[in-house]
Formats: sequence, structure tokens, C-alpha cells
Amino acid sequence: MNYFLKPSKAAWFRKTLAVTGILIGVSAGVKAQTDEDGIMMPKKNFCGGVMYSHSSWNHYWEGTFKRNNPNIGTVATQMIGLMGTYGLTNKLNVQIGVPYVTTTASAGTLHSQHGIQDLSLWVKWQALKMSGSMGTLSVYLVGGGSLPLTNYIADYLPLSIGMHSKTLSGRLLIDYQERNFFATASGTYTRRGDITIDRNA
Repeated sequence: MNYFLKPSKAAWFRKTLAVTGILIGVSAGVKAQTDEDGIMMPKKNFCGGVMYSHSSWNHYWEGTFKRNNPNIGTVATQMIGLMGTYGLTNKLNVQIGVPYVTTTASAGTLHSQHGIQDLSLWVKWQALKMSGSMGTLSVYLVGGGSLPLTNYIADYLPLSIGMHSKTLSGRLLIDYQERNFFATASGTYTRRGDITIDRNA
């Protein structure tokens, strides 16, 4: 099986992501609704969307020593994800997401990786909502998990597109809103399963 991204496909994919990022950036009036915010989808409403992210690094910490590695140069990760949210009730939402991830290194011999990563499913419940003259305080309980959708290489860090493990997570989210001001705090516990790598030592 060929796990490696050909240069022509990599160039096409980068251009596609760039155009998508621009379109997302110029979209007006978009209101997010994810497993990490204090927004709920009304009953029997569905909202789908596209998310894009880009990150890169060329230095890392080795104990207290900050260093770089000319053998890999700058490692960049790009993600474009499809996500959707459905309101079972006004206080209970189901969310699903599937990301496509690509990773590259600007130097050395490590090959780029790309592919569909993990399917994630979340259930968000608005457990408490209190409104008053000082604003609105809401408490949410969120549970969910993920599982790999493809047989991507996990034992290929830092260029692997994921960890290829199944996860279960629980999150407590507290949101405060006063007119156009809001603040959100959350804490998450994640249980990650063991994986099998492609070598025995």
C-alpha cells in the first residue's frame, strides 16, 4: 500500500485548502456551534459546516533545552473537516465530525502523510441555564468519542495524521454571557485505547 503523497497531488491539495480557507475567511454572519462552545442548536434543526486549521513548528523542547532539528525542518499540519450538528431537543444536541489531515516536513527524507483521520461523535446537554440582570450562566455536560476511519500509520510521529486509537471523553463546560461579552471554561477527561503498530520492536 502506498502511504505517501505524490508531489503533484500535494500541490493540488495545498491550493484547494488555500482557496477553501479564503472562502471561509470571507464568509460573513457565520455562528459557530461545536462541542466546546456555549451555543445550542434548536430542536429539529441541522447545521453543517467546514472547518480549516493550519499549524507549524520548527523548534521543540527537549527537557529545558529549546532546539530545532535540521533533519525535519518545519513540520506543518493542515486539516479540513466536515462537521454537522442536529438538535434532538432545545437542550440536547448530537454532533459529528470527520477531518482530512495532511502533514509535511520542509527538510530531510520523511515523507508527507495525508488521509481521512477519525470519526468523532459528541452529545451535548444543557444541564442548567440561569438568567438574570447580571447575564446568563449555563452549564453543559458533553460526552463523546472517536474511532479511526482509515488504516493510516500511527507510528510515524511527528508526521502521522493521528494516533489511530479509539477514545472516550467527558467534558464539563461553563459559559457566561452578558450582551456581546462571553466567557467559557471547560475541563475534559479522555480515555484513549491501546494501538497496534506496524513493527514488533
